Amino acid sequence: MIRRRSDPPGRPPRWPSTPGSPALQGAASCGVSRHSTPRAESPHDSLPAAPPAPRDSGRRRDWPRACLLALILGHALSGLARSDGLLQTAPTIVVRQVNEDGFGDSTNKYAWSMATFKDKLYVATLNADISRPAEILLFFFGLPFSTNGTQIWRGDFSEEGEWVWDKVLEQADGNRNHYGVRKMIVVGEFLYGVTGNHVEGLEVWRTRDGEHWQVVAHNGFSNPNNTSGRGLASFQGYLYVGVENRLEGAQIWRRKLKANGDFAPASSWQPAAASGIVDAGNFWFSDFVVHGNYLYTGTLNIKGMQLWRTNGRVFEKIFENGYDDLFNTAAMKLYVYRGRLYVGTMNLVNGFRLYASKEKLDSYATADIPFARVLVNDDPKRRGAYLWYLEEFNGRLYAGTFTTFQFFNGSFKLFSSADGEHDWVVETDNAFGHERQYGLRSMEVFKGKLMIGTATAQPEKSCKILEATPKR
Repeated sequence: MIRRRSDPPGRPPRWPSTPGSPALQGAASCGVSRHSTPRAESPHDSLPAAPPAPRDSGRRRDWPRACLLALILGHALSGLARSDGLLQTAPTIVVRQVNEDGFGDSTNKYAWSMATFKDKLYVATLNADISRPAEILLFFFGLPFSTNGTQIWRGDFSEEGEWVWDKVLEQADGNRNHYGVRKMIVVGEFLYGVTGNHVEGLEVWRTRDGEHWQVVAHNGFSNPNNTSGRGLASFQGYLYVGVENRLEGAQIWRRKLKANGDFAPASSWQPAAASGIVDAGNFWFSDFVVHGNYLYTGTLNIKGMQLWRTNGRVFEKIFENGYDDLFNTAAMKLYVYRGRLYVGTMNLVNGFRLYASKEKLDSYATADIPFARVLVNDDPKRRGAYLWYLEEFNGRLYAGTFTTFQFFNGSFKLFSSADGEHDWVVETDNAFGHERQYGLRSMEVFKGKLMIGTATAQPEKSCKILEATPKR
C-alpha cells in the first residue's frame, strides 16, 4: 500500500543556505597528472579554471549533440548479429513490485536514485511531464523540458511484507526546475543528494531527519552551465560532487566535512577539477567510487570515455579513448567487487561493455591498470546501450542495462555472476515482464532484499520499485 500525506501540507521551510559559493577563478584545486608522464608541478598548484559564466544558449556546442543523435539513430537502425558467448538462464532471484506505478504519479519516469537512511529506503524520482516518448531526448541532450519537479519517497515493510511509502518531498521543494535527484549518499548523520536542473544549475541538498531539506550549494556552484550533479562521494574528509557541464567541461567540487557528516566550520565549496581536468571534451564525471587511498571517476567524451583517479591532491589518467572501443563514449557506472574495479559503459553503436581490472586494485602501484571485458551486449540488434547499474547482493554481482533508443519501447536486462567474470546468469531479458521499462536505473540492498528502480519514457507509464529475494 501507499500511505500519502493527508492533504499536502505546506512544504517545510527551506533552511537558511550557506553563504554564496566562491567562483572557480582563484579557488584552490587539485593537481593533475597522467600515469605515463612524470608530474613536475606541486600537488597544490591550481588547475586553470574559468570563472562562472551566465547561461549562453548562443554558444551551445551543437556538434556533440549532432554526434550523439547520429549515434542514437545508427544504434536504433543497427541489425548486425553478434554473439560473445553463452549465458545461463536460471534466475537466482524472485521479484515482485512493491509500489504503485510512479508512486501514483505518471510523470515520475525514473526511480533515479536510492539510499538507505536511518533504517528506511529513500527513492528520488526523475520527473518528466511528457506527451510522447521522443520528448525525453531534451533531457538526454541537456536541454530544459517539462517537469513538475522531483519527488522523494521513503519506504519500509512490515513483518508481513507489506510496504508503506511516505512522500517526504514534492515539486522539488518549491522549485520545479529541479527535475530529479540523481545521486544520494549517507555521510554520518546526514543524507546528501545532488539534483539536475537545466535552467538554473544543480543544487546539493541534505537532510538530517529525512523530511526537512537544506540547500547547501546553489545555482550550479554559481554557474548555471553546471546543469547536473553525477558523482557524489565522501573521500578523505571531504564531500565530492561530480558535475556535468557541456559548455566548459566537467568539474569536481568538494567541501570539508566533520566526523558526523556536517560541514567543517568556516568551510566552503572549492573546485577540485575544472574544464574536464585537461580535456573540456569531458562533459561530465559520471560516477565516483572510493577504494583504498583513491577516488575513481569516469567521464563522457565523444572521443571515447576516460577513467581517472585522485588521491585528493593529484589526478592521474588511467585510460582514454574508450579504452579499446572509441564508441565507449561514457563510463556510466563504477563499482568495486571482490577488490576489482568494474566500469560499465555507454556504447550506442556496439552495445554496452562491462570491464573489470585484471587484478585487484591493491595489486597496482601505479595508474597503469589493465582491464578485461567480462560482459558485453548479447542482443543481435545491439539494443543494450548502457550497462547502467551494478550492485552486490547475496554473494553475486548484479548488472542492469538501459536497453534501447529504438522508439523507447525496449525492456531492460539484468545479469548476475558469482565471480563477476564467468557464468553470467540472465535474471531477466524483459524487465521481469514489465513492458517498456527500458532501464534498470537504481539498486540498493535494503534489509536483506535487493531493491530495483526502473526507468521508462512512455507517457502512460512510470517507474516501478521491485523487491528481489534469493530464489529457493
